[in-house]
Amino acid sequence: MVARKGWGSLLLVGMMSLSCWRTGWAQSVAGAESPIVNGVVSSEFPSVGALLFSASGLSWDAQGICTGTLVGCQTFVTAAHCVCRTIGPDCQPGAGGAPTPAMYFVFLPHVGIVGVQSIAVRPDFDFPDGDVAVLHLSVPVENVRPSRLNEVQSPPTDTPATIVGYGLTSGSKRDYGVKRSGNVVTTDCTGNISPTNSVCWAFRSPLGLPGSNSNTCFGDSGGPLFIDFGSGPVLAGITSGGNSENCSPPDNSFDANVFTYRNWIALQAGGDLTNTACGSGPQVGDAGAAVLAYSGALSGGQSVAYEFTVPPGTRHVRVTANATRDFDLYVRQAPGVTTSVFDCKDDAVRSMSACTFSSPSSGPWSALVYADGDAGTYQFTVTMVGTDCSSSPDGAPCDDGNDCTANDTCQSGTCVGTSQPDGTPCSDGNRCTNPDQCVSGVCVGGSAPRTTCKQVGVARAGALRLARPSSRPPTLVWRWRQGQATDLTDFGDPRGSSDYDVCVYETQGGQPMLSWQKNVAAGGLCDRGRGCWLQTRRGFRYTNRNGAPGGIQELDLVGGPDGKSSVSLRAGTNNLVPPPLPLSLPVIVQLANDRACWEATFSSPSVNMATEFRSRSDP
Repeated sequence: MVARKGWGSLLLVGMMSLSCWRTGWAQSVAGAESPIVNGVVSSEFPSVGALLFSASGLSWDAQGICTGTLVGCQTFVTAAHCVCRTIGPDCQPGAGGAPTPAMYFVFLPHVGIVGVQSIAVRPDFDFPDGDVAVLHLSVPVENVRPSRLNEVQSPPTDTPATIVGYGLTSGSKRDYGVKRSGNVVTTDCTGNISPTNSVCWAFRSPLGLPGSNSNTCFGDSGGPLFIDFGSGPVLAGITSGGNSENCSPPDNSFDANVFTYRNWIALQAGGDLTNTACGSGPQVGDAGAAVLAYSGALSGGQSVAYEFTVPPGTRHVRVTANATRDFDLYVRQAPGVTTSVFDCKDDAVRSMSACTFSSPSSGPWSALVYADGDAGTYQFTVTMVGTDCSSSPDGAPCDDGNDCTANDTCQSGTCVGTSQPDGTPCSDGNRCTNPDQCVSGVCVGGSAPRTTCKQVGVARAGALRLARPSSRPPTLVWRWRQGQATDLTDFGDPRGSSDYDVCVYETQGGQPMLSWQKNVAAGGLCDRGRGCWLQTRRGFRYTNRNGAPGGIQELDLVGGPDGKSSVSLRAGTNNLVPPPLPLSLPVIVQLANDRACWEATFSSPSVNMATEFRSRSDP
């Protein structure tokens, strides 16, 4: 039986008269959207983690309060005001306001939850000056490359930068827990904010597209401001605060200037700061560390299942979930995970969950994210760390990631496999290119449609319309109705890991040739932070009004017996780039996932010209 749990109370911190702290201490970590004002959900920036606090000192009930950045394998940098409720002198070891390390924890999506061994606060911290703290983790993390400190220069004005955090989308929200990022441009600091101690930017209307001009908010405190001075991103700022109490424009935001405080940070980190990689084996972002990342939304009591395959030679599997509510995680080293059938569960009273496996079994796995309480949004991450042949003996099993090789082993520091015979079936990762087969050890896709798709059951039950007017955005509508029997299991679970490809084939020289394709991603957050996919009584519905990135706005999947199943798709907005018109006949449209596909053929259009195509399906 799954326990019913509620959020613990967070400590309260008063607002400074000068400006607003960007900590989550004064906020309840709940809600239904995501962090960074006008930002985008991000699975990048593996060194950026969430800072958790537990008054009991147990990770079981630790709640998110801030953000931070891994700068060494055992060193995590955040804002001083995230751990110090007064000023620097009162937060030194032995002083009355010194933070208790055992009450703090760090969540990293590719690692899990790690305890804190010690905390150093700048002795001169007096918000916003000196707003820097260095946390020494209880154990070194592995397979995540630390971020480098800015040792180049103090950031000049008009410098593009990227902010990252787990905080709120506005001061009135309660949605800490999902990682987002956004772009800013540095400006001169205003008022009493020191241009030496701080890096500043202005958040103004009108807002552009999400991620184009963004802002930090409560819970983003301690998070990074990354700048690329020409040799890759470096940690140039540590989120501190802003002038707007609700984080909305107009706001003047500021970060602690890492260039100013770099020597003190280095002194606290010691030799750990020189580490460019953590632990043995590949780092996240390297070829040998595979990452699967999804996001979505669930109502209270709902769950979503994920399926993935662990390749041979994998040394570690880490599965994590971070959410805006108390979501639980269940993982099984086989298909069919449930809340009662699992190999690992994390149902603690917090929004961050993790299951880790060393020497895992290879083959199909499954995981379940369960909303144990109210509705919320979440991110789900699987990190699979393989064998690093550069440090493994010859003959050690590995995976070269090539379907067309077998019996992969390490040879002279490289993963090498034996080529499969030409013609061996494989997957090139593109459902629209068929058939896929091995040729000289490489998987090569064709250009033909699939041959086993479900068909419409009645002539003219399908429809296809494309319009490319000169004065309006293009549109594409495809309907597949009264089709062959479709079981709900054929759809998989697009709220989880079942994505879809739309494939359009035109006839060239008597042969169907792929002319256009688009992917409809699994999971994701769309309109106003809601889940893109919704489960319905007989299937699933995808809704994305702005059509980003490829123009698909709606996809409705309805299962049922012969004659009762249907699929309908609508695309539009300026994000849609449809195939050029007129089309070469006949035209075949397929929708495919990894379990099934649905097809309709159009040979006799009523309109087929440069601005429009309109047709009913063949018998």
